Amino acid sequence: MRYALRLAIAECVLLALIICLGPGPILAARKPDLAALNQKLADDIVKAKLRSVIVVDFQDAQGKPSTLGWYVADELSENWLAEKQKFRVLDRSELKDTKVEPTDLGAEMLKRLGSVWGVDAIITGAVETSPENYIVSATVRRAADNTTIASESIAAPHSRILDLLKQLPDPTSLSRAGVNGVSIPMCITCPVAVYSDRAREANVRGTVVLDVLVSADGRTEIIAIRKGLGFGLTQKAIEAVSEWRFKPAATKEGEPVPLIVPVEVTWH
Repeated sequence: MRYALRLAIAECVLLALIICLGPGPILAARKPDLAALNQKLADDIVKAKLRSVIVVDFQDAQGKPSTLGWYVADELSENWLAEKQKFRVLDRSELKDTKVEPTDLGAEMLKRLGSVWGVDAIITGAVETSPENYIVSATVRRAADNTTIASESIAAPHSRILDLLKQLPDPTSLSRAGVNGVSIPMCITCPVAVYSDRAREANVRGTVVLDVLVSADGRTEIIAIRKGLGFGLTQKAIEAVSEWRFKPAATKEGEPVPLIVPVEVTWH
């Protein structure tokens, strides 16, 4: 596997990791275990004799979209797609740029989306953060008549991945690369993202763009999704970048400072 780092100037510096098709190293980042929720929901779906479902972006406790909610919804969907189910799971990449919030899903909208996507049910959910764990709740709603088929929830322990998917700070509160002599972070330990099995089989190519807050000690502190891909590749990018170590940005006096930098992970 070959990979290269390149820098480009836009509004700020863009760090890009170019990855070729093929296997890669196993990463140390621990993914959240959502198997229990997957199984509970699958049992409910089979019991209700639903033939097809789609998982839309989950919300936070205040009902707002978040990177964390996106990631959890994608994990649930990808876990089902990776295994044979008794029902069809529509790939979330089919949503493209469609953003659906629970408040938008009235009876008529739910019916229309079910028809457009060709699914019997739409799964919505929320992720609530507490000091002890994450409470992940999901609801299965029949598209034809807005009936609630089932609601399930689990308590997921804190993990490196989930803990990174927080709201980025206001960029104006941080230093900017190239302004007043501030340097850019440079990745010094950069585990390569691996292809998901589904993406490799489908020969998927494309780029994930993440906004990463690099701390003053050179660690990945927060990750937000600017542009994602389907087939589990956005998760693979997040898992890889979560383990990166950087030479942090620094002032012209040499003092390390936190900085938000866009990171591209591109699969060829």
